[in-house]
Amino acid sequence: MPGMLLVLLVTLSLYLVTMPQTITLEDAGLFQMICHKGGIGHPPGYPLFILSCQAFVNLPVFEQDVVAGNLMSALFASAACSVLLIVLRQLQVTGLLSVSLALVYGLSATFWSQAIIVEVYSLAVLLFLICLSLSLAYRDSEQVKYLLWLALVYGLALSNHWPLQGLGTPALLAILAPKARLIVRFLWVPANFLAIVALIALGLAPYLTLFQSSPEFSIYGPVETGADFLKYITRAAYTDQAVLAGISDKISYQWWLVERSALQFTLPLGVLAGLGCLLSFKLLPRHLSVALVLLYLGGTSMLNLMLGFEFNDQGVATFKPYPVISYVALVIWLGIAVRWLIDSVGQRVPWLRQTLPVLLVVLVFLGNFPAFHNSDNGFAQAYGELVLEKVPEGSVLFVQGDTGIGVIGFLHYVRNQRPDVELRSWNNLVFSNRLVSPYMPLGQQAKLRNEFIRKSEKAVFSTIPRVEEGLNTGLLFQHNVESGHYCDQNLHGYIESLVALDRLDVLSNGHEKELLFGLLFEFSRLHIALVSENNAVDGAIEMELATMAMLEQTFPGKVALLEFLFRNGGNVMQKQQLELLVEAAAAQMRPKESVRIKALLEEFQGRAALIAPAKLDLAAGHFERSIALNPQPGNTSVCPLYKIYRQLNVQASADDLLSRFDGKICD
Repeated sequence: MPGMLLVLLVTLSLYLVTMPQTITLEDAGLFQMICHKGGIGHPPGYPLFILSCQAFVNLPVFEQDVVAGNLMSALFASAACSVLLIVLRQLQVTGLLSVSLALVYGLSATFWSQAIIVEVYSLAVLLFLICLSLSLAYRDSEQVKYLLWLALVYGLALSNHWPLQGLGTPALLAILAPKARLIVRFLWVPANFLAIVALIALGLAPYLTLFQSSPEFSIYGPVETGADFLKYITRAAYTDQAVLAGISDKISYQWWLVERSALQFTLPLGVLAGLGCLLSFKLLPRHLSVALVLLYLGGTSMLNLMLGFEFNDQGVATFKPYPVISYVALVIWLGIAVRWLIDSVGQRVPWLRQTLPVLLVVLVFLGNFPAFHNSDNGFAQAYGELVLEKVPEGSVLFVQGDTGIGVIGFLHYVRNQRPDVELRSWNNLVFSNRLVSPYMPLGQQAKLRNEFIRKSEKAVFSTIPRVEEGLNTGLLFQHNVESGHYCDQNLHGYIESLVALDRLDVLSNGHEKELLFGLLFEFSRLHIALVSENNAVDGAIEMELATMAMLEQTFPGKVALLEFLFRNGGNVMQKQQLELLVEAAAAQMRPKESVRIKALLEEFQGRAALIAPAKLDLAAGHFERSIALNPQPGNTSVCPLYKIYRQLNVQASADDLLSRFDGKICD
């Protein structure tokens, strides 16, 4: 079919042009390691994707690099767009408009972002669209073969990403609803029922590959028993409920989902899609209009109700790909609106029938291409390579998180960089050389880890900030040595590049923003310590002062300085200077900053208000807002607020405050 071939070639060409050539964040590093070296994907395992990826990247035509895994996602994505073309034609959207809509979805913001990195979402969309097409085919023809194929593909879809397939299932059921009696009669025959069950079970067979006694890479280690298996596929050890998230976060996510939906194909087309949603109830059979609503709500609003993410850049970055299947409804609604528009004015404006579909593709391309054309910034990989470069030969290096385990793990295990380094996970995750089971209580894990570090004959380093004792270099922390601070003079160029990234605000990925914030914050803390201790190496105090002044221009630098001034250095600045510094930091804070940082800024404002002449009521208000944002025992606003209540003779409020926290924390 020429239309399918055109969709395949156009989307694949654009994916290849915009595909990252360096390792990225999210789950890319973990998947690259598992695809190249073996192991189990993070819960629920994604076994179909892992099996496909392991077979694909190990073809002899590929090197040990990121391109093969990314290319596989791109191929799945282009195939998904081609299947979408079939679905559109099953829905009576024909000709040039159907081709244009398939391209519009292929170039939509979220789908495109997942099509060019090694991720499970393009395969998830492909399998769901096949299920959707088979459901429509059975509805239209009543041929049993479509029902049988649907059972098999549905099982395979569950083997790839069962949560997203599950959220899309109500839409499939709504499409099949007109044939419900026929389906029940078919399933009432035991042989037919067993055939359907057997085909779904066959599709689920990839889950058996999770049973591995010694996987090279696995989040929680071996899966050897039925209990291990259930714990893994149900994601029992994961928590999607952030401690500080609340109803306001869900409301914020709902508004964000509306905004993201409107901008998937650019705003004008998003508005048209909204119009198409309304028109669908007039122009489509009721079961189809309901199915589209269920499809959209499944991976957006319904998922939002089930999750408990904090609404910040990192949470948004994590949530962003989840609605990718739901956005299929948007492109169908867009087609309904465009066809209605053409039918309404087509006789008066005959050229609209040919030009409007082309205009759709041009608009979405112009709207989304710039972001993906510049997406391969190499920021994460440059960080990982620098860390490995700075670790002395033959050392132990502890890492954690997507950046440490994913990026540095990929460079070490797949690219074979620094094979002399013994790479370990701080929390005993992913790597097979874990010290103990990650299911062990964190306190016991810490005890065993500290014992390992203390007894190690090798130099031990970590990328973990704020460890109690050792040498802090901003980039790395060395254990088992005298406490202190040191900055490699060769790092100043790297710090300058970080400040430039922050100033230009060119990073669009929330995970990258978090990495940049953390690096700027730790380098700021390091230089504050060097300057305050007059501990610069070789008399380079002027360079450290200049670097500190540069870092102070960033939001993380201001936060680090305020932390030092209020908690370590005393009130060495005038009240007015401190207030101006806090105000400047608040003005630079990102709209979707983490709750902990927002609470910290409120605390700093409260502490500034306490400096003579103190404004107790003003300070109390800031501390109260800090505690409301972060009601955890570790919030250091609790004690100053308690003292203010005592000074103001508000004993009831003071007692209530201590009753909410440990009563001894302010002794």
